[in-house]
Amino acid sequence: MLLSTSNFPMNRKMSAEESVRMIAEAGFDAVDLDLTNLSRDPNEPFLRSTYLSDARRLRSVGDDLGIVFNQSHAPFQTKDIGDPFTEQFAATIVRSVEIAVEMNIPIIVMHQIAFEPVTRDEVQRNYEFLNSLVPKIRGSGVKIAIENTRRYYGPHRNLVPGATSYAESFKEFMQELDPEYFTCCVDVGHCGLVGEDTVHMIRTLGHDLVKALHIQDNDSVKDSHLLPFMGSLDIHAIMSALKEIQYDGDLTFEISFSRVPVELYPASLRYMENIGRYLMTLLK
Repeated sequence: MLLSTSNFPMNRKMSAEESVRMIAEAGFDAVDLDLTNLSRDPNEPFLRSTYLSDARRLRSVGDDLGIVFNQSHAPFQTKDIGDPFTEQFAATIVRSVEIAVEMNIPIIVMHQIAFEPVTRDEVQRNYEFLNSLVPKIRGSGVKIAIENTRRYYGPHRNLVPGATSYAESFKEFMQELDPEYFTCCVDVGHCGLVGEDTVHMIRTLGHDLVKALHIQDNDSVKDSHLLPFMGSLDIHAIMSALKEIQYDGDLTFEISFSRVPVELYPASLRYMENIGRYLMTLLK
């Protein structure tokens, strides 16, 4: 098991290379490469025509630092329902997959696609898009990990469930996807936002489906992505459930410390790394 963290939000304040170096210096084993900026920032370096050579160079930086890229995160719709799934947006997901393949990143995390209007064929449209990505990853060893997500609708951002929001529907959703190319990423903090129990989610999906994680904490109201033990989640119970299903993936943080001054990023990462090493002892 590797200990990793996303290079978000560092990659919003510095180059990808600098963020990877900072994570390595904090003692992490791996990096979850944030590629969500592909759909948000027209100046994102990976949008350049040199994106594949840039990807190879970043991988080389990791090799020199002795740190690997264990997973990455594809772009997702920021407004959820009501945010049109355009060809331009789809192209950013395709590019994120190409980058993962070029860098030999074994898992790329994706959210459920939220279409508007919401109709009964939404799940089928998700399948059609996801399966269209299979030729990009076939033979590469890369898998797409579908993440359990929450979605919002309307001007008041009312919370609504999606196909991956609850344990049983998530498991059903995955049954129609080829396990050679698709697996699950459980964001432990997303469960409570829709009234789902994280332990139930982990147990229901089980060993064969849970192959990636986003470790965070929150108050089950706001998706604040806090450090473990800073919110209301029962972190020890979550670790026990992962041990129970004999989870054999990596332990990956997805923590938002955007308001922390850049000067404190190294100290924040070291503290996160200490927490991660403690959590890993609970899985032995």
